[in-house]
Amino acid sequence: MKNGNSPTDSIVLTRAEYAIVYIQLLRQIGAPVERELRRARLPVLIEEIPNALVSTDLTFRFLSRCARSEGIDDLGFEAGWNVSTDTFGDIMVSTLRAAPTPKSRLGVFSRLLSLEDTGARCEIHAEGETTRICLHQYTPPGADSRIAE
Repeated sequence: MKNGNSPTDSIVLTRAEYAIVYIQLLRQIGAPVERELRRARLPVLIEEIPNALVSTDLTFRFLSRCARSEGIDDLGFEAGWNVSTDTFGDIMVSTLRAAPTPKSRLGVFSRLLSLEDTGARCEIHAEGETTRICLHQYTPPGADSRIAE
């Protein structure tokens, strides 16, 4: 297993929408997005295909390079401000909206997360009156995990 949660012989994929959240931030600060997308071998028109699945490894390479060249130590944190339920795919959103309780929504999220990102999984642990949510995210070898966090 690569970094604890992904077989080494599989390609880990994520919905392009998650990269787009970062790309929007990078565009706001004037980063050379198209050049870096080409360099990382990602679709230059990625913003037009938010539901496409793209390589997580290539996406991390792209984001890591942009973060370094732009001097942004907390790119994941900054991009996180732009994430909402609208970032999720249609199946996730419609199923979440149909779930009647917060507990059932967490269950839906946990079950459907792999549709959004094949390298992510969510565990829900009830502990008395509290619930602990553990999100496990694949990070390519050598990549900065702060980008996904």
